[in-house]
Amino acid sequence: MKTNLEGRIANLGLGPRHVPQALFEAVSNSLQAISAADRKPGKIQIRLIRSADEVQLATNGSSRGPEPLGSILKVEITDDGEGFTNANMESFDTLDSQYKASIGGKGVGRLLWLFFFDEVRVKSFFREDEQMKTREFAFSVENGVQLAVDSLSDQNEERTVVCLSGLRRDFAKSFRSKGETILGQIQNHFLSIFLIGGAPEITVIDGDDICKISNSDLPPYTQEEFQLDECLFSVIHVKIRSPEQRDHRIHYCANGRVVKSEKLKALPDSRFTDDDGADFYYQSYVSSPFLDGRANQERTEFAIDDEPSLIPDISMNSIRSRATELAHQFLVSHLSAMKACRDERINQVIDSKLPEYRYLLEEDKESLDLIDLGASEAEIRTKVLELHFTNQQSARDTLASVVSDVREKSGYDAASFNDQFEKEFERISRVNNASLVSYLIFRKSIIDLLAELLQKNDDGTFAKEAAVHELFFPMGKDVDPSRSLIRQNLWLIDERLTYASYIASDRPLAEHKYLFDTTDKGEPDVACYFNLGYSSDSLEDECLHEVVLVEFKRPGPLHGRREDPYTQCMRYVDKIREGLYNEAGQRVKASEATRFYCYIVCEIDNEIVKSMARLHRFTPLFAGEEGFFLYNEPMKAHVEIMPFKKILRAARRNHRSFFEHAGLAG
Repeated sequence: MKTNLEGRIANLGLGPRHVPQALFEAVSNSLQAISAADRKPGKIQIRLIRSADEVQLATNGSSRGPEPLGSILKVEITDDGEGFTNANMESFDTLDSQYKASIGGKGVGRLLWLFFFDEVRVKSFFREDEQMKTREFAFSVENGVQLAVDSLSDQNEERTVVCLSGLRRDFAKSFRSKGETILGQIQNHFLSIFLIGGAPEITVIDGDDICKISNSDLPPYTQEEFQLDECLFSVIHVKIRSPEQRDHRIHYCANGRVVKSEKLKALPDSRFTDDDGADFYYQSYVSSPFLDGRANQERTEFAIDDEPSLIPDISMNSIRSRATELAHQFLVSHLSAMKACRDERINQVIDSKLPEYRYLLEEDKESLDLIDLGASEAEIRTKVLELHFTNQQSARDTLASVVSDVREKSGYDAASFNDQFEKEFERISRVNNASLVSYLIFRKSIIDLLAELLQKNDDGTFAKEAAVHELFFPMGKDVDPSRSLIRQNLWLIDERLTYASYIASDRPLAEHKYLFDTTDKGEPDVACYFNLGYSSDSLEDECLHEVVLVEFKRPGPLHGRREDPYTQCMRYVDKIREGLYNEAGQRVKASEATRFYCYIVCEIDNEIVKSMARLHRFTPLFAGEEGFFLYNEPMKAHVEIMPFKKILRAARRNHRSFFEHAGLAG
């Protein structure tokens, strides 16, 4: 079977973020060569050759800021391992070679070099048949392996230099880190190997900058194991103090090398502080024979489903869950204080912003414990609302189930029913109470806003009529039965107004929906039509049963006008009686039985209102302190002059017990 090298390389599933993988493959080869030579500790040198022209062009003579980094043109990796012996050379020249399968070799690592770089040149000094030899060759997509030199050598020590050159332009931006960062990436990628087997001395030379690591630079670690089914997993816990590290991570390894790396989302973004005052980020390295056999050929992913689907019943989520659990156990002393701070923050958010959801502190403590330790106030609020929404859905399902159970039983046993559903109803009640408290908070804010509007401004004036009107009902709007409940605050005057069939505000009577056969352009502040839509009353008599009119006058003294509010209301009543109301195709006309209720909302402590009350023979309520009323027999209209203070006082009184029960008093 023939192999097409170019096609084989093109089929590798790699992208720009995988560029460091080419360097990792070279370092892996060096580590294997050092191990085969039994060299301790061994040496690896990495030299980065950058584009000097790019640096000069970027600086353009400026001395401000750090010197920019040019693109990496070449990478030279030198090691003192056993070199390209005949066996190693034969393996290199064989695609998908199994020569290093016992130590995790996939036989495709060198193909990654040509995915990112144009050419690879190798020069190796090695010992074979008790003689030192030199082997030098080039490797490219176009020509494959081209042997240049294969001869005896006068060198005394093994040494191999691999030069990766011609980094492809579309990958150059993804491989521009400084040498110190690249060295940190190498250490993280191979850390599990280094910690257990020891690290060679690795040096990265980046222009004039030289940085290195060795065994003495490795962090201390703790190792433990866990088992899933019959597969054993090892976890190495490490505290990384490097400034290059920016988060807490779990690394999943195959044959000691990192294949998949994930941020530990359950931990805060900030560093932990050790007992000696040193800051660190947590890292763990998970390895197992199970993982060794499931890494893809590029070592970028595992062939493991997130959820179990095969035997053995091991999923990525199950591995992740156990690794996360052990991470929390390892960090328990550091997390306890942070959890206390997080819990206090949750309590503060619920108490100050979402008091209606206090029940979650008892009912959903386990769910609240899953909130990130570093969660912001906004994130906590979002999670609390999500939990309540979930509880609402669950409560509705439970209620539906209860009703279904009752219907299926031939008889109703109250005692048995209470025993069976006592706990469910208790939880449902707490969930529903939270929704009720949420609405009570809204109502309290409306009542408090009304109190503000009734106060004098700094200049001694009162709020304009429009501002007060908008609070009760939006001006120039109308709502039908499907939305009348949520678009207005007429409950301040009377709770029953909330359930009107149709409400129009500051709209000419001729434009009121379904009201026709009238051309009057009068605009009642609010007109509420009842006994249609929501009402259970019958329409068999083809009569409009009830209409409520509300006229608002700004707080403070009433100014003189051509038509007083009472006369204005009676004119509206007369015009509405002349028209017809259409509901579901039925033409309904006001009749002698149609009742009209008119509320004139204003301040009563002024002569214009008192004069109007005397002129039209209103009856005082409690000596006029609570307003005035009359019944106009010919118009079948009850009219009440209602002071703002009465509305505010009644709203506070009617809601007091609810607010106190919900902890909203004050």
